[in-house]
Amino acid sequence: MHLIDINDWQLSCFTQNAERIYRAPCAASFQDGLTLGMQALAQAKTLPQAFAFNYLSRLNNELLPNALGGFKTQADLCFKQLEELRAATDVSAAALLVPPQMSDQQLALLAGIASAAGIKPLGFIDHSLAYALAAQVATPIYVLDLGLHQTYHSKVADNGNQLTVTASTEYGFGLISLVDQWVNTLADEFIQSSRFDPLHSAQTEQQTFDAVMGWIANGTLPAELKLSIEAQGTQRTAAIVPEHLQTRLDAKLDELHFDSSDPVIISHRLAQVPLLSERLGSRVSGLQVAEEANVVLAALSIAAELDSANLERVRGHTSKRSNQSAASSLAVVTEPESAAPERAAAATHLMQQAAAYPITHPQFSAFLDEDGLLRPGVAIEVDGEPPTKARLFVGQALTFQGQQWLAIRVA
Repeated sequence: MHLIDINDWQLSCFTQNAERIYRAPCAASFQDGLTLGMQALAQAKTLPQAFAFNYLSRLNNELLPNALGGFKTQADLCFKQLEELRAATDVSAAALLVPPQMSDQQLALLAGIASAAGIKPLGFIDHSLAYALAAQVATPIYVLDLGLHQTYHSKVADNGNQLTVTASTEYGFGLISLVDQWVNTLADEFIQSSRFDPLHSAQTEQQTFDAVMGWIANGTLPAELKLSIEAQGTQRTAAIVPEHLQTRLDAKLDELHFDSSDPVIISHRLAQVPLLSERLGSRVSGLQVAEEANVVLAALSIAAELDSANLERVRGHTSKRSNQSAASSLAVVTEPESAAPERAAAATHLMQQAAAYPITHPQFSAFLDEDGLLRPGVAIEVDGEPPTKARLFVGQALTFQGQQWLAIRVA
């Protein structure tokens, strides 16, 4: 089984071991053939009449404004993207992690497209639910995720043993609108410094667009914030004022109308945009980043319970306390209760949200060494206290940077 994260900025595929094996934006361009992903984005400004990048967010059978060769509808391009994903990963069946605003009609169409592309859909899991489950929230919380064209704002409530997505709103503030705002900021800097407007030429506009996308891909602004653009054999350079980028970002965040008392979980995608976490954090009572690895593990734990014969949409799931109490029902080997603590069985795996991984798995390298022993000097708790031994034993609960695992032994 695989997991496919449906997001038009970062369409991703993961194995059942949470290894990412595919990632590409849902963008398409056509010039002597169809190009998808980052290569297509690199032609967004130079081939505007032969470029499309909203076919996943708008998923339907409507005609494209401009056909891309033989691809005439939004669904045609979505099919081609999923077909490329399958060819790159050899995935044959997958649970689909989907935005909360996708309608049941769109999900039905997505299921048909995936099947036609050779990927059997096993069920649909709400993004917001996976984020909240990964964060192990115990109070109502709001979740934010970002696509190319929209921001998803959802409320997840915990009634004691069930996390449920209770409300969701979509805003027309997406990555592309922010990138366009920053591209305009850069153009203003060039005009003021040299009277050169990089937006008057498709080639120089593409260079400006690529620069902003590069900052976002790196997750940070350059230490020396300057941009050089080449036009007609001449290179022009402008210094960029970070506060101007911040002002544009604040204007976009104003569109979200946050209540400052709301605690918020943001996706790894939002956290990747430079300045965004800091500016958003100043507007809410608490902000937590849902790390992608934890979200994928949470989604996979939900996917393990899906019935492929009954394609369903999951918006609610048992919370951490129920999952931990169910841990004892798994195949775990322990010593008899009468055994002394020092003779307890050594742990072989760590489990979170019903998914277990060897203690030597790379995802634990921040606090466990290659032999599965606790690294000295790392801020970690074992059963709520600083560890007294390097080795982990069955039944111990580990806490590291807000995440919790249960130590088990798999025969």
